[in-house]
Amino acid sequence: MEKKFNCIQCGECCRHIGHIPELEDYHDGDGICMYLNQSSSLCMIYNSRPFICDVSKAYDIIFSNNMEEDEYLEKNYKGCKNLWQMKKTKP
Repeated sequence: MEKKFNCIQCGECCRHIGHIPELEDYHDGDGICMYLNQSSSLCMIYNSRPFICDVSKAYDIIFSNNMEEDEYLEKNYKGCKNLWQMKKTKP
């Protein structure tokens, strides 16, 4: 059975892409993806998004040789939680 990252589609990861080299062409220096619909928090190019934005594809292409999938998913959930904590503490 294939494991899946259960994204809640909040868009927080899309608001923090400034330090991801694979996504440098997707923002204009503000760190927010130009394809994020700010109103709905959904990706406007979801079906053709970069592989790095697809948790499963990124695992298969980059991370599968370095860690088990459970560990990788747990790290993604931790990153997601950290982004939410940052959002909650903003003035």
